[in-house]
Amino acid sequence: MPPRPRRRSVWLNLLLPGCGLIHAGRDRAGVAYAAAFVASAQIALLGWLVAPAAIPLRLTLAAGAAAIVIYSAAQRALWRGAS
Repeated sequence: MPPRPRRRSVWLNLLLPGCGLIHAGRDRAGVAYAAAFVASAQIALLGWLVAPAAIPLRLTLAAGAAAIVIYSAAQRALWRGAS
């Protein structure tokens, strides 16, 4: 399989963490990062915008923090795999 263009992988990973890893050929890591990011971001957005009375503030903040950590970890994983 020929190597994929690096620039496209970076842009895809910035758009959705893990998508660039999938494009670069690291499917399992990419799917894991994407699923974890989407799940935590969804909980954070639900607690902040959709149902703030039903979802505790601590859970909303924890999910938001997890989404930020997962986003940065996916970016770092893409850059580490390039070297």
